[in-house]
Amino acid sequence: MGMVAETSEGLLGFLPESPDHVRYLMAAWTLTAILLDVFGNILVLAICRKSDRIKLDKTSIIIIRNLSVADIGYAIYMAAVLVNILVGEDLFDKRWCAVLLYTGYCFVSADVYLLCFLNINKLATLRSPLRAKFRSAVYGRIIVIVIWVLSIFISVTKTVILVATSNIDMTYQSLTYQCVPVYRSQTIRWTVVITTTVIVIVIPLVATVITTVLLFRQVQRVGSIQRQAVTTLLLVSTVFTVSYLPYAVSAVCLSVLSDLTSTPHWFYVIYLFSHNLINLNYAANPLIYFATIRSFREIIVDNVLKIW
Repeated sequence: MGMVAETSEGLLGFLPESPDHVRYLMAAWTLTAILLDVFGNILVLAICRKSDRIKLDKTSIIIIRNLSVADIGYAIYMAAVLVNILVGEDLFDKRWCAVLLYTGYCFVSADVYLLCFLNINKLATLRSPLRAKFRSAVYGRIIVIVIWVLSIFISVTKTVILVATSNIDMTYQSLTYQCVPVYRSQTIRWTVVITTTVIVIVIPLVATVITTVLLFRQVQRVGSIQRQAVTTLLLVSTVFTVSYLPYAVSAVCLSVLSDLTSTPHWFYVIYLFSHNLINLNYAANPLIYFATIRSFREIIVDNVLKIW
């Protein structure tokens, strides 16, 4: 389930409630995404322990491992939303809503930046194969530590601001079954929303798209093993862009609309669809790894044969 758009007071009251049949579909899709996310990424973490058999540089393995942790962490937020969907109402008070919402933001921002630097690292490795630092474990650890510190800082800061100020409140959005922050001051709203959106989404998304294009141009120039890694990143980046782009557009539209009573029905359909589409990013990553990285599949087959 996507992170809801942050908006001003009064706008959300006009959003309709999801019909029961849509609610059942949302529950089924969210549950499926959670299961694929959690079990798939736990399997990825287990495979990454056998890093000597994975034909990827150590930096990439460390980033993929942390990317799986971020994906699993986001499942916590999806699980909370699933509870709301199943009962048809919000079961959490405002403080718990704030904690859950910004915990989700923490894992989203970590996921976005980890994917961005995974692309940057692979591109740097292809262009400068003799520079060992792009393949070192130390370099990978530095990257993930910086990303996690930044993600936690942004999440904690927004949570503290929400709890400490009277200009920000939490309300329940019945269309998506999620809590959403409401800013009574337009100045605070635009300061917080624009700053965090640029830092968390726009900058890494643009960098991911640019590096994806550059990686695509490299795919025919590298050997089979490197081509396998590049193909994996191209698919992961494509799914990420497809998952988040509709949400970004609909969230911006919601933020700038001043009168939702005149909004056509199709906008609500797109808005709701974009929220649920984000789950695809977290459910698909393990499937992409298994489909495109041969060493992942070999480790799985070997362990299955040992069990039998």
